[in-house]
Amino acid sequence: MNEIKCGNCGQEVIPDEMNNCPECGVNMIEDIEEYERMVNHKSKTLNVLDTADAKDKISDVEVFGNPDAWVLITKASSKKEGWMKSTKAMSTINGVIVLVSTQQGNNIAESTVFIPNAFIGTDENGNRFIQNNI
Repeated sequence: MNEIKCGNCGQEVIPDEMNNCPECGVNMIEDIEEYERMVNHKSKTLNVLDTADAKDKISDVEVFGNPDAWVLITKASSKKEGWMKSTKAMSTINGVIVLVSTQQGNNIAESTVFIPNAFIGTDENGNRFIQNNI
């Protein structure tokens, strides 16, 4: 194992067999897990808002069709922790399809639902929302 910075004393150390810092004795399991996340996690651009933003931030992005047909409703992410959650919506003639995505490291979960008679609105602050006409 490589040296890891102890979150308690700040020293770069190799934890002992019990995952304790040899300098201060504090258990370093959280520091070890963070180190492993950083080493095993390929850097991904999690803060992309639309296609133009992706083209600005990712040099080799390829686009087919109109990915902006999906409108971003909400998004939260942490590059440090490697997670992202978003809600996107796409208008249809009869309603709205909603796509909810969660990414933790390389694991991705998605779910869709169709809301009949709904539309995508925008409030006075530019925030988007889904409203049902019923």
